[in-house]
Amino acid sequence: MTDPAPDPWNLDGRTVIVTGATGGIGTAIARGFAAAGARVAAVDLDASRLSQLTDEMGPSHRGFTIDLRETASLGPLVAKIADDMDSPTVLVNVAGVIKRAADVFSVTEADWDFQHDVNAKAVFFLSQAFARHLRDGERPGSIVNYTSQGWMTGGFGGSVVYNAAKGAVATMTRGLSRSWAPLGIRVNAVAPGLVDTPMVRTP
Repeated sequence: MTDPAPDPWNLDGRTVIVTGATGGIGTAIARGFAAAGARVAAVDLDASRLSQLTDEMGPSHRGFTIDLRETASLGPLVAKIADDMDSPTVLVNVAGVIKRAADVFSVTEADWDFQHDVNAKAVFFLSQAFARHLRDGERPGSIVNYTSQGWMTGGFGGSVVYNAAKGAVATMTRGLSRSWAPLGIRVNAVAPGLVDTPMVRTP
């Protein structure tokens, strides 16, 4: 009798990092991984909501409060997750921000920097820190980046900056995938359409 095929939804023993874990999409992803048996390292800036989420999911899961724009803290974050939980083998980059403007002429340099720092720069440097941890431990792993359907159209008005950052993530994903494939690290992207989340509803 042949052995049954492994259950692709059984993630028992895996440690998964989810950024933006208290947002609409991030919370659903964190809960999904927890339901599949993974230990979730939930990362977000909102300590109170992180505590509520991890309390709900159970004692196997931990919350880590950090501003992802502080790139020097991202390597230590991965190391702390490994020390406090176990070496993570999955990273899901969900965290994202949008700052709406009346039109393109209203966008400021600060608007641009804020959205690109969170939506693109942090994705790169956290992925780099995570991949370095995998490489040094000679472990395979997986990175999933969240982009947006908007990067394909460019968006309009005040969303142009957000979608430009998401386009950067799409291109980055292709490059990282080729760069890290020899290390056994898969890098893929998901590009959702419009999802009814608090971020979308923010004026």
